[in-house]
Amino acid sequence: MSKIFFVANHPFTLSNFRAKLIGQISELGHDLCALFPFDQNDPYVKKQFKNLPVKLIPIFLSRRGLNPLIDFISFFKLYFLYKREKPQIVLNYTIKPNIYSGLAAVLAGVPKVYSNITGLGFLFIDFEKASFFKALIRGIVCRLYRVSLSKQNGVFFQNSDDLNFFIDKKIVKENNAYLINGSGVDLTFFTPNFDIAKKKNSFVFVGRLLKDKGIQELVDATKLLIKRGHHFNLTVIGGLDENPSSVDKAQIETWKQEPNIKFLGHLEDVREELSKSEILVLPSYREGTPKSVLEAMAMGLAIITTDVPGCRETVIPGKNGILVAPKNHFALAQAMEQFIKHPHMAEEMGLESRVFAAKKFDVNKINEDIASTVLG
Repeated sequence: MSKIFFVANHPFTLSNFRAKLIGQISELGHDLCALFPFDQNDPYVKKQFKNLPVKLIPIFLSRRGLNPLIDFISFFKLYFLYKREKPQIVLNYTIKPNIYSGLAAVLAGVPKVYSNITGLGFLFIDFEKASFFKALIRGIVCRLYRVSLSKQNGVFFQNSDDLNFFIDKKIVKENNAYLINGSGVDLTFFTPNFDIAKKKNSFVFVGRLLKDKGIQELVDATKLLIKRGHHFNLTVIGGLDENPSSVDKAQIETWKQEPNIKFLGHLEDVREELSKSEILVLPSYREGTPKSVLEAMAMGLAIITTDVPGCRETVIPGKNGILVAPKNHFALAQAMEQFIKHPHMAEEMGLESRVFAAKKFDVNKINEDIASTVLG
């Protein structure tokens, strides 16, 4: 039996995206711990991990801060934690754990250390047009990645674009990189619900309200379709975030005044709203592999998303959805208009989405691949 640490910068990363993996590895008899920054009296954390077979260990880690002293302290605290607890395996998620936890685990003598690139984030969007400050920070992150990841046992990537980028930049070696199909989707939890009548011409967006998710383009496309006289509705599910790309709260209040758009905020369970909708729209600038799209596919929705890393993996154009150019509300409106003008498309493509999700993104198959690599 091995002691395995799952390390992340936020509880949601583990409770929402890795719960099935934690459960499957636990069933093999291993001792699991979840490490992330949290207050031990936080009711949200208690609720999210109530039924997960893991011991919770709080760590000192700034999720977004750029203070090198704070990060240096985080690194040493993790190093001494690993020296004391002596885990056999450390699995890291998100940038700072990948870098600081990964390196601390290696230097502390942890036998197996793996990191997961779940997306490159806002620093790697508009790669050639970035500001001096953004380019500087990105350069530092790449160097830190190279130092940490080169010493680890392996790195998991959710799409081939990210994998090839890291190999081309000599951040990881090809024989140390593993490609998986995102974090997967639970096909028994997210299923088509034929008892709920879908609204005609109903679109839904699920995600944090970030500029990088394309929410501005989606609102602009909606306005354009309204001007053209189309009848439809858009439901927006998601909350604000401390991410630098987060939309301003005042902007959201302005958008709420628009006809045809309904903002629901963050929902713990999106299945009922997905069941009412025909098409999921995610005009993101870049992703790892968007879980919101996988969940919608599993529930039989057609997909409109962008032809960018991470998103393009979820759509077979003309089969289960439409790919559009990023940052282009005209192209987005045109794709939405196709579904409005041809109502049969949504049902036909939605059925294909479910088939595609089952074939490529079954969470059990993906977790088996991860477990066999890490435990093998």
